[in-house]
Amino acid sequence: MIKYIIFDFDGTLVDSKEVVLSVYNELAQKHKFKMMNEEDIENFRRLSARERLKELKLPMYKIPFWAREFYSLYSHKIKDLLLFEEVREVLDELNNRGYDLAVISSNSEANIKEFLQKNKIEYIKQILLLLLLEV
Repeated sequence: MIKYIIFDFDGTLVDSKEVVLSVYNELAQKHKFKMMNEEDIENFRRLSARERLKELKLPMYKIPFWAREFYSLYSHKIKDLLLFEEVREVLDELNNRGYDLAVISSNSEANIKEFLQKNKIEYIKQILLLLLLEV
């Protein structure tokens, strides 16, 4: 029997709030949609994807174009990302116990792989990508 444990990347394994906010605001300024601060993040957690886009004045049809640019800017800031405290120990222990570990994310596969390589986490082989939008 295959035993997988799947972790989300941003916000679960990696403390990426500041990086995501920085990249988002860089794009917001460039493309003239609403900028965000840390307090906005909590409010946005209660909203659907459609409500978030409306609040940010970000048309849904622009998401694919914006996402590519977002991932590119994010990749330049991977050096600023940190694993949450004790995550490495948890991952190492699960790997030592024989569990197969995977990451699921709406981030790009390239960004996740680069972070894992830079942090010498070679045993996560599966990366599952999501696009979390409502229509």
